[in-house]
Amino acid sequence: MATPFPDPRTGQLYFRRAVPEALRAAFDGKREVKVSLGTKDPSEAKAPFARENAAFEVRLADARRRIAEGTLLPTPGAVVRRWCEPPR
Repeated sequence: MATPFPDPRTGQLYFRRAVPEALRAAFDGKREVKVSLGTKDPSEAKAPFARENAAFEVRLADARRRIAEGTLLPTPGAVVRRWCEPPR
């Protein structure tokens, strides 16, 4: 399970998750989602982290549904990368 990410400079805790490339169009092309949890205390961060994680999972499910329906189109950058970059 994911856990809060501490900023190495400040100690502030963040919710931080990578966005799959196919779904980045639903996240404004962002590679990751990073949201401050507003605390440096790991015990205080549990509830805000759970809220952010649930909201992120809902957005992922919505993006997957939109791709299946054909209403979410990939970003132009994703199309170019798909055609121009070698497979990993």
